[in-house]
Amino acid sequence: MITSPLGFETYSWSNGVTDANTITVTEGGNFNLVVTTLEGCGGISNVVSVIDITGDAPTIEIDGDLNLCDGGDIAMTASEAASWVWSTGEETQTIVVSSSGTYSVSTVDICFNANDSEQYTVVVYDSPVGPPMLTASATELMGPASVTLAATGGDNIQWYDSEFDGNLLAAGSSYETEIIETSTTFWASSSHITSGELVAGGEMEIQTGGQYHSNSNRWLEFDAYEDMLLGSVTVYANGAYERTFELIDNSDNVLASTTIFVEDGENILDLNFEVPAGDNYGLRSTTDDPQLWREGTDSELSYPYPLGSIGSITQSTAGPSFSYYYFFYNWQVEPLPIACESDRISIVIILDNIEGCTISFACNYDPEATIDDGSCEFICEGCTDGVACNYDPSANVDDSSCEYFSCAGCTDVETCNYNSSSTIDDGSCLYPEQYYDCFSNCINDIDSDGVCDDLEILGCTDDGSCNYNLLATEDDDSCEYETCAGCQYEFACNYDPDATISDNDSCEFGTCPGCSDSTACNFNPTVSEDDGSCLHLDECGICGGSGFPDGGCDCDGNTLDECGICGGSGFPDGGCDCDGNTLDECGVCGGDGTTCPGCTDSAACNYDMNASSEDGSCLYFDECGECGGEGVLEGDCDCDGNVLDATGICGGDCTDDYDGDGVCDELEVYGCTYPDAMNFDSLATADDGSCLYDDVSSDCPSDIDGDGTVTTQDLLSFLSFFGEICE
Repeated sequence: MITSPLGFETYSWSNGVTDANTITVTEGGNFNLVVTTLEGCGGISNVVSVIDITGDAPTIEIDGDLNLCDGGDIAMTASEAASWVWSTGEETQTIVVSSSGTYSVSTVDICFNANDSEQYTVVVYDSPVGPPMLTASATELMGPASVTLAATGGDNIQWYDSEFDGNLLAAGSSYETEIIETSTTFWASSSHITSGELVAGGEMEIQTGGQYHSNSNRWLEFDAYEDMLLGSVTVYANGAYERTFELIDNSDNVLASTTIFVEDGENILDLNFEVPAGDNYGLRSTTDDPQLWREGTDSELSYPYPLGSIGSITQSTAGPSFSYYYFFYNWQVEPLPIACESDRISIVIILDNIEGCTISFACNYDPEATIDDGSCEFICEGCTDGVACNYDPSANVDDSSCEYFSCAGCTDVETCNYNSSSTIDDGSCLYPEQYYDCFSNCINDIDSDGVCDDLEILGCTDDGSCNYNLLATEDDDSCEYETCAGCQYEFACNYDPDATISDNDSCEFGTCPGCSDSTACNFNPTVSEDDGSCLHLDECGICGGSGFPDGGCDCDGNTLDECGICGGSGFPDGGCDCDGNTLDECGVCGGDGTTCPGCTDSAACNYDMNASSEDGSCLYFDECGECGGEGVLEGDCDCDGNVLDATGICGGDCTDDYDGDGVCDELEVYGCTYPDAMNFDSLATADDGSCLYDDVSSDCPSDIDGDGTVTTQDLLSFLSFFGEICE
């Protein structure tokens, strides 16, 4: 229940309740209140946040394996609550479990909601009584040799080269070592293995409806209801050669793999694949052309095939639509065995009477040798430069092997990357940033705020203040809260949109004009007069908005496409209209391809042999060889757009031929052009009236050019001398 003071004229709660100073809250959320007085003054309350605690069931975090070996334990930790009660009666958040049983926890939260967790079953398995006893065929050797180690007093013996982790060397009660060339320690442990019932499943033998198959892209899928061991399967092979088999998960990740030489015929494959509980595992052969027997659609199959109560072969990857069964028959599976291992115990083999060089100043001195074998060498080749990385103080003959890189590095102890093994400085030293150490920690930070004392920026660090300084790292008590305080109630006359600190006690109501239209989206119930500022929601729901953008058809700015759909994409992909039709082979939208228009005249240059109807589009070669061309254009003399020049040559460059004699004026050669004249000029192209003849007393004195006829040419010859002054 949330309550406000009495005495106000109106109450308006954020959850819609009005005319009440108290509301009852039944779910989480943020709540506040707007009130007005009889005089019209208004105010807004602070926000009250209510958190809904639903009382979820507790969870348990388990540190360890629910399968315990005798003598081991696991920790169980419950989720946060006000109180806990475990099925064991313990009332702590964490319990330690070391015995078989079913465990759960009941909790009560701060709202007194009580809930119970999921139950977890812990099983404790037998452990071996202790580590085995170890013996050796010999524990002291006079020289390099192999020994036989034996373990008694335990089962499932395993041999290691280390007390913890290390490498597994062998399994079994006896182990013949490799040649021992130095004193060596061996370790062994025993294990008690608890196995479940071995069950068989899948198709048990081949049927006549199958065949040898070459496809390795299909396989069987199966589910594991609990952790299990896939021990073996049977396959039937056509041909003897190596084949690879894989266990995969539902993402095709390979979980286990083995390659086995498979003989021709029936074969039992020892896989020993450990399968965690899960769905959609696959068992497949990845060999190209595996030639393994597969049941086909004529075989009688019955999916799913149960694997006892711990799993099921569900189908093949060919899917339920094709009834195939791939390769693997007579599955032998069992719950994953639980192995409890003892501590490891050691046995030491000591190597005595080791032959070698026993002279200490020899190049090949062997400090472990006890018998000198005459192998000592005294000419010692190596690097004799004391500065080199591979300097050999025992070398007395330099063999040019000196190198200066492997020991190069930073030799300055004050740096972040100082290398104590480096003897040659290579200029790679890295120094810390000023005021910081090599780990980017402040050298001086008295207030431990992560900002070095030398880099502190003083200022106001309260982000709720008026003068908050985002860059300040240290508060200097300068914060102030008045210059940014103001009325934050938007309907108040003195509403301050820039105010960041609420001072709603200063709000004034009823003394200023505003929007008094209750239907407007900016209606102010506290104004005294309307000032014409009322706004209304546009078609996009925006107060005072302008509606659809220019040219748009909706509030998102979309436009009509060519099909008249707002925001549509127009013609469908590949379509030629809004109905989804496409162009047929005739280029007709929605056509059936039987009425292809085009040119049907085979003499035309655009003849269309596929056209079924003449559309008047036929074109023919013009005199220029262009299909549908216009030929030589008017005024041109050829297809290249040339024109006749003054001498009548197409494309010529003569601009003037005044006398029309076919010789361009600028190329004319003047002289006597009459062959019978005394001064005939064979190079002259235009007669200049200069011809001279023997008989000057012609019967026809007007025949100036002497051709026996008075013609225009005689006149032109005469006029060519017009205006000359005779001397």
